[in-house]
Amino acid sequence: LPIAKEILNGLKSEIDIKTVNIPFATYPDAIKLAIKYLNENKISEAKDVIGMALNTLVNTDTIIPIPIIKANDLVVEASKIASKDKTQTIKYLDEAKRQLKIAELLGYTSKSDTTYKMLKDSINNIKNKIGAGKDTSSYFDKLKAKLKDFKEKAIHILTK
Repeated sequence: LPIAKEILNGLKSEIDIKTVNIPFATYPDAIKLAIKYLNENKISEAKDVIGMALNTLVNTDTIIPIPIIKANDLVVEASKIASKDKTQTIKYLDEAKRQLKIAELLGYTSKSDTTYKMLKDSINNIKNKIGAGKDTSSYFDKLKAKLKDFKEKAIHILTK
């Protein structure tokens, strides 16, 4: 299991943010009490109070899938140049689809099994509209909204 975990960790494509929060409601009082015990030369009690205060720290891990962020950024950039450079727009959309495939293969998902299919279908629809020379701004707006929603659902926040 440790070897498998090490191998699988190499496949991750995510930003991990670790945050430690101090509960300000109780922490200052614990420090004051510990100082009081130190002034009274009660070292053991001061250590106990500090130990209890440290046990109240709240750890939060936020996991942000990089391929979903890349796909989102590529779609945003594609929407900006869609009316000027159709070739580059198609390249950005193809790369966005590739990033979504990477995210899907790595298991970064929302609660819906159909989300990836819906996003890829939206990208294909926009590519077809570009090929037909039609205005794509409303389609891009819908896709960007779907990607934003998906990105928010795919970011995992774990509190310990």
